[in-house]
Amino acid sequence: MTRPAVALLLALPTLAACSRTPARAPTATSKPDGRRHVVIVRVVTTGARRATFDELARRNPGSPSWVWEGPEQVDDFAGHLRRARRDLPRRPGRGTPEEEARAAALSVEALDALMTGFLQANGDLLGIPTRELPKLQIDVDDFHHHGALQFEPASRRVRAHGTIPMRGFLAFPELASHVSIVAAFDGDGRVLGFEQESEIHPRINLTVDPLLGPDDPRVLAKVIGRRLFALVPSGKAPDEPTRTRASTRLELGKVLAEDVRAVRPDIHIAAGPLGSYRSYRLVYRVDVAKARPPTSFPSPGPGGFFFFTWRVDPDTGDVVEDPQVPIASADRDESDEGAP
Repeated sequence: MTRPAVALLLALPTLAACSRTPARAPTATSKPDGRRHVVIVRVVTTGARRATFDELARRNPGSPSWVWEGPEQVDDFAGHLRRARRDLPRRPGRGTPEEEARAAALSVEALDALMTGFLQANGDLLGIPTRELPKLQIDVDDFHHHGALQFEPASRRVRAHGTIPMRGFLAFPELASHVSIVAAFDGDGRVLGFEQESEIHPRINLTVDPLLGPDDPRVLAKVIGRRLFALVPSGKAPDEPTRTRASTRLELGKVLAEDVRAVRPDIHIAAGPLGSYRSYRLVYRVDVAKARPPTSFPSPGPGGFFFFTWRVDPDTGDVVEDPQVPIASADRDESDEGAP
């Protein structure tokens, strides 16, 4: 047997093992010049979630104790507490007259101070840096809350809300945290529970200076020339959602250089399989506006354009994400939805 044949036979088990290796998340590596344009955030472990909850109980002692209801109380990626409550009996209706009177006696100023103190003591567990707390607005009683947490009848509800840009990423509003926390206090000023409807991103270490400039022809090289089309629903089932109807293609031609409206840096946020990780990636956002053919049906809407957005790798020019196909409805023009 020849030496090349022997080498091939020895390599076969390795090749077979490689073919059975499961797919992994993209690796968050740095460029040779130190730039880091992809960050992978893994799901917070159950042990880490429980440790966060236990720290809440330690900082906020008293009876009754806090109830651990499961890992879902803690955010999957940012790791902050989303809700928690004390082990109080669920009582429908109103509290006793004495409880109601004590709760009603709390002034707006007192409740504002109680909420501020709660946030200052637990801000890191709630995903809010202490230095950012002055940016939050505090409302008492008169607000609408969509959460599912049931608060005690004889309690006062206070809401803290606001938008907090991520430091170092002020040019990327998609990384800002949108905070909305509702807490309930009894007449003695004790916090009974809280719930968040916040959207908070974990702190990431991402370089935002791309290798390719926005005017580099390689950024658009794999976008220019792509064929575009829109979908025209049949219109036979007006009560059926537009995207589920039978549709025909409306050909729009190819992307031309003059169709490109803007090229700007952006952060592309994507979820991994089964929510196992979340990736944050620096990209170029390429906005394209394509005019409708003058004889197309239905008749052109305002401006007569369809809008498309590509996400492009800022180092290679490869397409990271293709645009969603726009829809032109015969009874309602949707072509300008999502316009930049």
